[in-house]
Amino acid sequence: MQESVSSTSLADPDGSSSVHATTSDDAASSASGGYIVKGNVYQGTPANQWRHASLQQLMLQHQQLQQQQQQQHSRRTSEALEAADGGFGPESTPVSATLPVSGRVKLLQESLSRLKRRPLLTSPTASSVGTARGFESLPVLGAEFADSEDSPSSLPGTFDEALQRHAGEGSGKSLAITCMEADGKTGRTLTYAKLYSSSRRLAYYLLNKVGHKGSSSLKPGDRAALLLPASDVCTLATAFAACQLAGVVPVPVEPPPTATAETGQMLAALEARAVLTSESFYRQLKTQSQHEPPSYPGWPSGLHWILADAQGLTKPAKDWRPPQSGQQSQQQPLAYAECGPARDGSARAVCISRVALLSHGKALCSALGYGKGDTAVCLLDPRRDVGLWHGLVASMLAGLHVYFVPYSLMKSDSLAWLRLVAKQRVAYAWAKSRDLYWSLLAGKDESSTSGMSLASLRCLLVADSINPWSLTSCDSFLTCFRSRGLSPNCLVTCAYSPESLTVSLRRPGYSVGRGVVSMHGLSYGLVQVDSDSSYTSLTLQDCGHLLPQSAVAVVRLGRQGATESRPQLCRVDEVGEICVCSRYSAARYAGNDSPNERVFNCRPVSATGDEIDSAGSGTDGAFVRTGLIGFLGPPTSGGLLFVCGTIATQLCVAKRRHSAEDIIATVLAVEPLKFVYRGRIAVFAQPLLGDDRIVVVAEQRPDASDSRCHTWACHVLQAMESIHQLSVYCLALVPANSLPRGPHGSVETVTVRDLYSAGRLRPCRVLMCPQAAVADQLQLLIDDANNPTSDIDNNSDDSKSVESIEPSVSDRSSTSSSSAGPTLPCLTLTDALRWRASREPDTRLLSVCTDASSASDTDGDSSADTVDIVASCSVGEPLTAQGLLKRADRVASLIRTGLQLTAQQQALVSPIVAVAAAPGPDLLAGLFGAMLAGCVPAVMRPPAPAPSSLSAFARLVRAADCVGVVSSQPVAKLLKAKSSQPNLRPPLPPLLELDKAKKVAEKAAASDSGDPNSKLASQTDPESAAYLDLCGAGSPQDDSLQTPGSSAPIGVRVTHRAAMAACQCLQTRCDLQLGRDLPACVDLYSGGMAFIVACLASVACGHHTLLMPAGALSLEPSASGAAGFLQMLAQRSVRDALCGYELLDRCCARLQPESVKQKHSLANLRSLIVLGTDRPRAELLAKFGRLLVPLGLSPTALRCSFGCRVNPCLTLPATDVDADSAAIYADARALRQDRLVSVDSDSPNAVALLQAGQPAPDARISLATPSVRGGDVGEILVRSRGNVEPLTAATAAAGLSARTGYLGVIRQVDSGPAPALFVIGAVADCLTGLSGCCSTGGGTSLRYYPADLEATVVRCHPAIVDCAVFACDSLLAVVMELSCRESDALDAVPQATTALLRDHQLVASVLIVCDPGAIPANGRGEKLRSVLRDRFLSDRLDPVYVAYNL
Repeated sequence: MQESVSSTSLADPDGSSSVHATTSDDAASSASGGYIVKGNVYQGTPANQWRHASLQQLMLQHQQLQQQQQQQHSRRTSEALEAADGGFGPESTPVSATLPVSGRVKLLQESLSRLKRRPLLTSPTASSVGTARGFESLPVLGAEFADSEDSPSSLPGTFDEALQRHAGEGSGKSLAITCMEADGKTGRTLTYAKLYSSSRRLAYYLLNKVGHKGSSSLKPGDRAALLLPASDVCTLATAFAACQLAGVVPVPVEPPPTATAETGQMLAALEARAVLTSESFYRQLKTQSQHEPPSYPGWPSGLHWILADAQGLTKPAKDWRPPQSGQQSQQQPLAYAECGPARDGSARAVCISRVALLSHGKALCSALGYGKGDTAVCLLDPRRDVGLWHGLVASMLAGLHVYFVPYSLMKSDSLAWLRLVAKQRVAYAWAKSRDLYWSLLAGKDESSTSGMSLASLRCLLVADSINPWSLTSCDSFLTCFRSRGLSPNCLVTCAYSPESLTVSLRRPGYSVGRGVVSMHGLSYGLVQVDSDSSYTSLTLQDCGHLLPQSAVAVVRLGRQGATESRPQLCRVDEVGEICVCSRYSAARYAGNDSPNERVFNCRPVSATGDEIDSAGSGTDGAFVRTGLIGFLGPPTSGGLLFVCGTIATQLCVAKRRHSAEDIIATVLAVEPLKFVYRGRIAVFAQPLLGDDRIVVVAEQRPDASDSRCHTWACHVLQAMESIHQLSVYCLALVPANSLPRGPHGSVETVTVRDLYSAGRLRPCRVLMCPQAAVADQLQLLIDDANNPTSDIDNNSDDSKSVESIEPSVSDRSSTSSSSAGPTLPCLTLTDALRWRASREPDTRLLSVCTDASSASDTDGDSSADTVDIVASCSVGEPLTAQGLLKRADRVASLIRTGLQLTAQQQALVSPIVAVAAAPGPDLLAGLFGAMLAGCVPAVMRPPAPAPSSLSAFARLVRAADCVGVVSSQPVAKLLKAKSSQPNLRPPLPPLLELDKAKKVAEKAAASDSGDPNSKLASQTDPESAAYLDLCGAGSPQDDSLQTPGSSAPIGVRVTHRAAMAACQCLQTRCDLQLGRDLPACVDLYSGGMAFIVACLASVACGHHTLLMPAGALSLEPSASGAAGFLQMLAQRSVRDALCGYELLDRCCARLQPESVKQKHSLANLRSLIVLGTDRPRAELLAKFGRLLVPLGLSPTALRCSFGCRVNPCLTLPATDVDADSAAIYADARALRQDRLVSVDSDSPNAVALLQAGQPAPDARISLATPSVRGGDVGEILVRSRGNVEPLTAATAAAGLSARTGYLGVIRQVDSGPAPALFVIGAVADCLTGLSGCCSTGGGTSLRYYPADLEATVVRCHPAIVDCAVFACDSLLAVVMELSCRESDALDAVPQATTALLRDHQLVASVLIVCDPGAIPANGRGEKLRSVLRDRFLSDRLDPVYVAYNL
């Protein structure tokens, strides 16, 4: 295919450099770069025709050399980029639409495998750009003015003298100000005579009529805010002149609601006493704030509101003189304070002295030749910067007549000011390159400019303040209007900063000075002349000559955040910060003394350490840092200054400095003006991993499609790589007119950055490139000073393998006699029930607690966010031991009769019977009835009427190989319903109703006693299976149950020995005695220790269990059930209680600290044991403990336990152990390498590990190193009587330990003599072998714990309610549930990516945004990550957005 080359170019109106884009169809899809940006052209009309030809030749040569090498690479990269849609909306690109999710993941992985990793250069000397070789740059003095009538000595010495002189000229009719209206007509005018009289009256009023006499009155030197819109220039000029006459310091501020809080902070720092405004604007403010006088948050109190244009102000006496002469004896009295935003977004005010104000104004008049009677046009904001100094200060001193054109008129009629220039024969104009660009677009029609003569315009000052400014707009403007008489040498440039004011200014009539430098060299701080045909060259425009009586020095740029007291001079071929020493520089910052010494008292030194001399500047030798970055021209230039950026817009990436304006120009060069709006782009840096990451935010046009957005974004990435050798971290597109803007239409980058950091940007498309952005990052190493060998347990033998390791640490609790009561002479649960019913028949075993207020809550408002801790809890009828045995015998008879099992069948295999009933007597009767019948009960959660719940119940019954289902009447009625039958697939086995057990038992008793089925008895072997623990399986969201005939049956068969051992451990730890109340708020259907506590422990121990089902908590609209359980603990004054994390979650989510009332006390609660099956949730436990502090809950009462499939009661806390020291803080980076490094609790990488309690009395716990490299963390091995596997003679003699499947660490704590166990996470859930990691080893040898990653993601954005992570072909996939609008969901993508990189140095390759409830979980609440992964890869997840981070 023949290559076609097209040229387009544009310029940024708000101060970005002009660029020339030359694109190739084949190169545009290449990842190695296809866009060339440089030059000086405008919309296909190059300023220099030979540049265009040389660019074409360069491109053709470049393509011929690399075409064959990149052809295959470009095709693969394009496919990968199209497949990875980067979160660009729910629509897909044409290629990805035909690919499944698994195919997109593979393409993304292939693309990342070809990622280019540039080495991080430690210094510019190691780069290929060379080093600075020039001599040291010495300070340069500005040339003195020639003696003329426009020299500073001929101008008035004070404002009073200047206004008085101009007011007496022309019979008092000399015009000072003329304001243009928004419709283009002439508005209010102000003569110098009126300006002088009005300002004198207002000055007299300020000093004599404001406040009471004494300390509350205004005095010279006090601050007054000028709160006026930019269109009311006449009132602004009157107020400003009055403040100068009265000696009051004016502070122009933005009217509310713009930056209201920041303005208030600044006024408080300045100690402002008054506010000057106009009468009409005051009425608007009073209506908006609804206060008299208006008040705003953060503003100082007691401000005097003064109407500057009020009628009837007292006329001062003729002999009254402003107190300026008395202030001349004071040391540097202030005359003006200029407000503006700092780089961090805070407000700052620069204080300027009276001497600096007058000196600077006179210097401007002399430099530009302002004279009496001249006319000027001002398109700038007259309240600050260049607009104030030229439009008000210099014009008042010189006696100019200034026409002020408002911003609204420029937007509606961009040629209005040119017609004004031609009509009034204006000599001076002050504008921005944006105004020239608008006028250029409007002037394309010849008819609109016919008859216009611009020959009178001697000076056109472009007030972009810095370079790169829009050279294309200026050059094209001069070319376009040259036929209208515009002089080509009328263009005037300047360099300005609030700290130093005007640094340099080109005189009218001087020739233009330009230089072509290398952008690559500028990024290293070097000035290197580049070829005009290079696509990485940058054309710089000079900013004129230095002002007289000023010395300029260029100092080296320091590290970001460094405070260097003695900066060193640059060499002549180095770029540095420009420092100025002059009489008219600012004095200090207001209310902020920390940067004053560094900024306003800078004393540069030479290479030898000698302080430089600033003779000729008329100061004490202290320089002022301007914040401008640039260099001085050659000595033959006569003091030309080149500025290439500012400190505020510098982005430091990999020790290279890039200008945000250059990046904006590069972004605009990609399909200019066709996709994004001109001037609506924000570029800023996000600190991450010790470096800046580039973020680009742009407004897209409304008609842009998803595929076009993605293609454009990929081209922008390629252009950044080609031109700047820079990778973009995030590229976000927002809807049109959504970026915050200032009063004059410019994008407020600081506000955009704050919105992005807070997750409130509301983008419509996001493209993240974290892999490329951190590819050149230094490898993050764990600090060698934290030597982990000093913390390794000496008792652990890490050299042994998992199969042959012996227990190295034994945690044997004392088995001596305790007060827990006598030990039962029983080996099985059924024998314990018979023994309890015969010896203690009236012993209360179980009472079910319900929320008494739940019925009333359903009638009220179910959306209540807070609930008082005082609630009611009703306790049901207790179940006694004799009653339970009687009901269990009936159920056993029902099972024998209903299943028709023979003794031979029972002897071969114990049949499994499903028990489905609500928590209570029916459930316990069915459980023990199945045991008495010789079957293995499997307790299942009763299904809900929903089809998904019924289908999940049927699958669980079939997966467990149940031969029958024993259920209560409500459950049986639901299962037998005709509407439920289609959802019960596969069909259920025989259904047995508990309510028919009594009839069946009576019928069996009356039948023939010789029936063999009636002689079946329960198993008496302790190694036989007592019940089937399903471990929370059977959730409607779990679609991974095994099919019949699978080799791995579902659930765990728990033996009678293991169950009795767990009950005895609970009896020992909690000091359970006969009849003692033990409240428990657990979910018994989750299995494990919760099931033992709710159903079995009371039978074996004899205590009274007060059970509140935790599953009912999630059904309540409020936290009344949780509050009722806490009230029951307080009323009964119990010593110990057990609960699950469901109670803690509900209390922390619904109960607020202010709603916790101290009506009942929990001071008697010795321990509240939280049953867990994973790492203790330290953050939730701490939050719950703080919540219940008003109720007297001891901080040490919260304890944690741990159980697993192998041993449901592996550890249980002892009530006599202090929990203060039962926590350690480990370094998360070391945990990834299976090492334990203790850190402080406030360390940024600290992970809290809570003690999981003490092992069971006969348990021996050891660790096995899970990897060959060794370490502190290992897999937990346990040898105990409580293990669920049946013990044979061979296994008991060998003393083998069982693998728990969990990683942990054993450490000695101060609270006890025995070492403690700290659980870290499950081995199966750990993520290893991930690609795209920044940490040492590339991530393949690191172990990431999903709980840590998910907690980080949930914390990063308030809309993320839940998260799950999983590995997808060595890529990290993150699934986020968001509770927000779909249009706001993409805010979470950059937040989650950044949080994972910052906290874990891990790249999230795939981010999936889903609705709440999309993450599947089992009955325990554990996330089914494998099920989630299968759903995602098979396109069954139905996400809102999927972001493939390139």
